[in-house]
Amino acid sequence: MLSLVNSAWIADTNRFGLPKPPPWFLTALTAYDDQLAIIPGRKERGYYLVRRRQHSAGLGDVAMIDNSHPDTNMFVVHGVLPIGELVFKGGAVTWTQKSVQDLIAELKRRDNWAATGGPDGDAVKKICEPLEYEEARAKAKRRATLWDDFHHRGRDAWRSLQARTGSRNKRATDGWQRVKPTPPTGTGLIVP
Repeated sequence: MLSLVNSAWIADTNRFGLPKPPPWFLTALTAYDDQLAIIPGRKERGYYLVRRRQHSAGLGDVAMIDNSHPDTNMFVVHGVLPIGELVFKGGAVTWTQKSVQDLIAELKRRDNWAATGGPDGDAVKKICEPLEYEEARAKAKRRATLWDDFHHRGRDAWRSLQARTGSRNKRATDGWQRVKPTPPTGTGLIVP
């Protein structure tokens, strides 16, 4: 088990002298996914959560010729893909049981392979088809709304044309007379 824990920590150059996460934290991370690792940053003080490259070639030498970012170069050298920077509440690095549980819960929430079935799953059927269905539904709804809007505009235009040509003289205010209110009579209360 010690070799798995050691594989979850990549010390690199560790220019800021960041401490290695506790073994129980690394064990919990490895128990969730044995390809995950934590690596200290080269450019800024902090930790990165990374995953070992399995199903991709990664960035080639040609793409890396003009790259001068030390963290990107570090990821290429170690053959890992960055998942994200570990951000701790309050800015202080705290390795707690709750932080590892929150981290694993966030990883589960973002897991694409859980939805698609992994590299052997059918991503088209599980992700693309429902998205295309929703897009088609939204397009049909926009089209229906547009048709309804044109229908109402057409009716209003027809009524307006009839009123302007004199073939329709019925107004909404016909038969309604405005009555002026009469002032109240009698003595009222006078406030000095």
